[in-house]
Amino acid sequence: MRIVFASLATVLTALPVVAQRAGADTLPIPFVYDDARVFIPVNVDSGPPQWFILDSGVFGVLLDAALARKLHLETSDMGRVSGVGTGSLAIARASGVTLDLRGVAIDPTEAQVVALDSVLAPYVGRAAPGVIGSTLFHAHVVELDFDRSVMTLHDPSTFRYQRHGVVIPIRLVNDVPVADGWLVPAGSGTPVPMRLGVDLGAKATLLVTEPFIQAHGLMLAFPQRRESPLGAGIGGETRYAFARARSVLLLDATKTGSGARLADPVVGLSVRGTLREHWIDGLLGAEFLRGYRVIFDYSRHRLILEQREPAVAAAEYDMSGMFVVSEPLDHHRFVVHEILANGPAAAAGVAVGDRIISVDGLPAAQLTLGELRNVLRSQPGRVVELTVEREGQALHRTIRLVRLV
Repeated sequence: MRIVFASLATVLTALPVVAQRAGADTLPIPFVYDDARVFIPVNVDSGPPQWFILDSGVFGVLLDAALARKLHLETSDMGRVSGVGTGSLAIARASGVTLDLRGVAIDPTEAQVVALDSVLAPYVGRAAPGVIGSTLFHAHVVELDFDRSVMTLHDPSTFRYQRHGVVIPIRLVNDVPVADGWLVPAGSGTPVPMRLGVDLGAKATLLVTEPFIQAHGLMLAFPQRRESPLGAGIGGETRYAFARARSVLLLDATKTGSGARLADPVVGLSVRGTLREHWIDGLLGAEFLRGYRVIFDYSRHRLILEQREPAVAAAEYDMSGMFVVSEPLDHHRFVVHEILANGPAAAAGVAVGDRIISVDGLPAAQLTLGELRNVLRSQPGRVVELTVEREGQALHRTIRLVRLV
């Protein structure tokens, strides 16, 4: 999830999946789409709403360890869990937690407890109190309207689809929806078939696993790459070599080569042990799905995609040559985490450790981390005026954005 938590499902399959009782369709539930993640308002133990990550690549429900302590939840140790990245985290199980989504109770009352916020907050730029995963998708047909930023939950027993979207067959593997698709590299142009985990928590268009990369020699098919962090997962910081492909395609039910296609996407090739799965070949992420009205229908083993009008262009890669994170206790204090050698930021005199004070004259405190990243990948040739703080001194830096991938 890009945080990517897809591999967490592998180690949690022993835990029961209890579908929530379904009811009438909900009224539209607002969500926030920020920095390639979907956030939904969840009330925990009748408290005020908190913005949880919605993630089809996560088993069950995850709670932040600090939140569990604040709520005085009883937890039982479950050892350690590994996932995307090379490290691991302690994991526990909590029971008796009450979660409510705009009047919809989220069952079961058990949740997995890990140190989400401390790992994710610098990369998310928001507090990370929890993740709503497969529990919600088993209990409801989940519809996401990215034009209006609303989610609707349908009763699977009464849901009938009568519009004209593309119907993609899915199968659940380790409780993650998996679909068949193709990746067409920019170089050879030869389509490569893939098993794609449909993962709302993967904050990219497509992330490719290292076993699949090695099996198909994909590094050779993408000779022009830029390595950088993407975010964090259970195993710590995630890193990918980003490259531009010709297209990514999800196959429809007829498997005739038609389906949902995205041209000219930037894809991430896992490096340094980030994504090591063997049961999938890649994660199809939120930056692909946002181009559609998306309906997850687990009860009928299908994903329905309705093209947005006008069509949404493929997400761009960073054009500044720097990767920025937020400080853990203040999500509006942005720090330069990594600099691309000879990139635009380096040429402008920006350095690792610089704190960004303003962007084009706008105080950084008025931006989210996602909004800042959107500026830095917005348009080649755009001039971005930064004020940074270094050793107590304010410095002005001018960056001219360049398409790096």
